[in-house]
Amino acid sequence: MEKKFAFFLGCTIPASQFHVEAATRKAFEKLGIELLDMEGATCCSDPEISRQFDENLWLHIAARNISIAEKLNANIMTVCNGCFDTLNKVNESLKADEKLKNEINRDLEAIGKEYKGTVKVLHAIEVLHDEIGLDTISKAVVKPLKNLRVALQPGCRLYHDDEKKLVEKFTALVKALGAQIIDYPLIRLCCGVPALYVDAEFSLMERTKKKLESVQSVNVDCIVTFCPACYDRLEKGQLDLRSRGINFSIPILNYFELLALALDIDPDDFGIYLHRIPADGVVEKIEEETG
Repeated sequence: MEKKFAFFLGCTIPASQFHVEAATRKAFEKLGIELLDMEGATCCSDPEISRQFDENLWLHIAARNISIAEKLNANIMTVCNGCFDTLNKVNESLKADEKLKNEINRDLEAIGKEYKGTVKVLHAIEVLHDEIGLDTISKAVVKPLKNLRVALQPGCRLYHDDEKKLVEKFTALVKALGAQIIDYPLIRLCCGVPALYVDAEFSLMERTKKKLESVQSVNVDCIVTFCPACYDRLEKGQLDLRSRGINFSIPILNYFELLALALDIDPDDFGIYLHRIPADGVVEKIEEETG
C-alpha cells in the first residue's frame, strides 16, 4: 500500500471548510498515511465555469497543478468531487494525446513547469476504499456509529463514473464505520449548485429545498457527503430557507468528519463547532452508544 499522497485541497475546503481539512489530516495520520502539501497549487480549475469560459486555459491550469504532484513523486488525492473531475479528465486527456501534451508543455516551460503524465489522480474514496481498505478502516474504528442514521449525498459527479463505482465505494465506507444508511426518495437529485449559477431561486426552491424535504421525510441524524459544493449548498440553503420561514435543521457532515469521530478524534480538535447547522446531536448520539 502506498503510504503517501499529494494532497490537493481545491478552493472551497481551505477557504471555508477548515474543519474538513483538519478532520482529513488527523484521520489519515491515525491510519498511517502521509499527506504531502502541494505548495503553489491553485484552483483545479473549476469544471463548470472555467471550462466553459476557456477550455484551453482549463487544461493549462490543471496540467500545472498535476506537475506539482509529479515533482513530489506521489499520486494526487483530492477530497473534492469537482477537483477530481477536472484533474482526472485532464490527466487522462494529456496522457492519451501527445500533441496536446506538447502544446501545453510549451506554455508551461515559460513558468518553469512540465507535465509528464507520471502520476494518477485519485478521489479520496479510492484512496480509502482501494488503497487503505475497508478491513483496515473497520479495525481502526474505536467508536462504532451503530446508532447513527445517515443519508448519503454522493453528488452528481460520482454518478458520472460508473466504471470506478465511486457511489458503491462511498456507501461501503460509511458502512465500515457502523452507521445506518437510510434510503430516501431523491438521493440522485442535484443539491442545486449548477443551477445556482443561472437561477438562484430555482436552485433553492426546486433543488435544495426538495432535496432537504426528501431527507427530512426519513428522519436521519445527518447528511454525509464528500463533495464540498454539496456540503456548502445544503448547509447554506437551510439558512436561506429559514429567512423565508421554512425550517430545516439537518447537520451536513463531510465523510472525513464521521471517520474522525469513529476513530475517536476529539471533535473540538478538528473544529466541528464550525458547522453553521450544529452537529452536537451527532456527537452526543455517538457518545451515548460508546458510553
